[in-house]
Amino acid sequence: MKDYLIVRSRDLQIAVELDYIVEAMLFIPLHRVPYKGPGYSGMITYRNETIPVYDLSFIFSNKPADISPTTKILIINKEKTIGLLVDDIESQLESERAKDDGTGYLKYFIRNGNNELLPVLDVDKIFIQIEDDKSTRAPLISEVDLSDLLISSHTGIHQYAEDVAGNIATDSYLIFNVKDEKLAIDSKSIREITDVNGLTAVPGSPEIIAGVVSVRGEITTIIDLSAVYFKEKSEVSQNSRIIVCDFSNERIGILVDSIHDFVSISEVDKFSSTFINPEALSLSHHQFEHNGELVSIISIERIIEELITNDQGGQYEAV
Repeated sequence: MKDYLIVRSRDLQIAVELDYIVEAMLFIPLHRVPYKGPGYSGMITYRNETIPVYDLSFIFSNKPADISPTTKILIINKEKTIGLLVDDIESQLESERAKDDGTGYLKYFIRNGNNELLPVLDVDKIFIQIEDDKSTRAPLISEVDLSDLLISSHTGIHQYAEDVAGNIATDSYLIFNVKDEKLAIDSKSIREITDVNGLTAVPGSPEIIAGVVSVRGEITTIIDLSAVYFKEKSEVSQNSRIIVCDFSNERIGILVDSIHDFVSISEVDKFSSTFINPEALSLSHHQFEHNGELVSIISIERIIEELITNDQGGQYEAV
């Protein structure tokens, strides 16, 4: 016999093994940071750790969940921690395996108190799909939709969401690779992450300009971060990505070799940049340690200043 939590996702009742569940919490606003995995909906900060949240409705039906006052986030842990968005929690149940032919994201079946078969979520399969997913995507829930839904929710949920949002750490960073360096950028400046398809070189532009690309119909200048840091142009591969950022009411992209991770770092964990490529020291204001490696936080403002300083003959303005 095992213990299960019965949750609802649209019209489907699904059992989740309690062994995987750390906590069940009310829905709170999600950070709109691009990440990977089927049904990815955004990030939350949970116990000083930034974790991705996945929409169970989208995983099963390819339709995003309808956020309501009953929406919950299950905190799931299996080596890593993630959140699962569900429509509601219905009950807790002790049961045993009744049928073994689960398919897709369903592991097997158990019986409830009415002797009805209930599918059990295959948590392992979800973690495998997340790890195998090499593409980075925008969250399912948009800021506008989220705002409207929170306003339409009853006062208790709305106030809870505001209280939690006020306590969320703002020092969240996207870590990426450029040559042998691990660099990071503040998530608040990130608009989206896209692949390099459509990147077009601009003849006569500065070396640190990789080209331009159309992002949602807007022509965006792309800076080659390898050229900025190492004075060498990037070797574009299938792992290369463009991080689109908002800067001074303008949109600009930076070309990186690959995306590494997304983390939250407190002020006490940062220290002044020292161990870094000396030529790039002026572009990085702080560093932190992540999994035994030094990560340098780059400043978009300083990169733009470097671009303008080295711009010969107003070429940047021409781009």
